[in-house]
Amino acid sequence: MHTKLLKILLLIFLPTVFYSQTAGFYSDTVNGCIPFAVTFTNNSANGVSYNWDFGDGTQSSLETPSNTYTQAGLYSVKLIVSFSNSPNDTLVINNYIEVFDAPTADFQFAHSGTFCENDNLFTFTNNSLNATAYTWDFGDGNTDTTTNPFSHIFI
Repeated sequence: MHTKLLKILLLIFLPTVFYSQTAGFYSDTVNGCIPFAVTFTNNSANGVSYNWDFGDGTQSSLETPSNTYTQAGLYSVKLIVSFSNSPNDTLVINNYIEVFDAPTADFQFAHSGTFCENDNLFTFTNNSLNATAYTWDFGDGNTDTTTNPFSHIFI
């Protein structure tokens, strides 16, 4: 009778004590341009202390920290959680954060005419870096979203 009761109690309480004590986290975002601020949410159950390594040389012992990445690259994030009644648990998510270089807008233009009233054709060359989308605003009410609009006539 006592053996059966002990087995039942172990089955009820052991999962609560051991299985729920794992390191876990997620973030509000995982990719963006520098400087890239990320807030991490710790969803580890029953932790008593936390050691974060954000993969960029910075660390934190806060339960729910933030980190700002200042260099482009892929970053692995590690969380070590200490528990009062079981061994530490570690979670590493490799290449979890991806940081891109900030885009740089740049262009050249050329005018083939003599700037007379009927000769307002300009050609454009896009020299921008690290951009994925474009909006050209010519200042006369016209816009273009192509990478390289080539030419525009100002009226």
